[in-house]
Amino acid sequence: MTSLPLIYISGPFSHPDPVHGTQENILKASRVSLECCKAGWAVFCPHKNTSGFQHVRDVPYQFWMDMDIEILSRCDAMLLIEGWANSPGASREFKFAQAHGIPFFFVRDG
Repeated sequence: MTSLPLIYISGPFSHPDPVHGTQENILKASRVSLECCKAGWAVFCPHKNTSGFQHVRDVPYQFWMDMDIEILSRCDAMLLIEGWANSPGASREFKFAQAHGIPFFFVRDG
């Protein structure tokens, strides 16, 4: 079995418009994830992994952040999508990647 490199997709999840804005952020991350798959990467996309979970109130926000950092720590690289710098979660993930020598790349819309 061949081992594929694993990339972590990071970008904004939440949005001031919790219905359409959050869904747009998830869709954007989904599109980027598919492009990474086509390029030969195994992909972890927290947007897709937790889509809909933003409505769950009995799991603290910090749990999701800790889970994402745990998964990021096992990845070969990180891809930051547009808007990541305005996202507290994505900014935290970026700082973690920098501190732990995880290579990171940036993508803009399109």
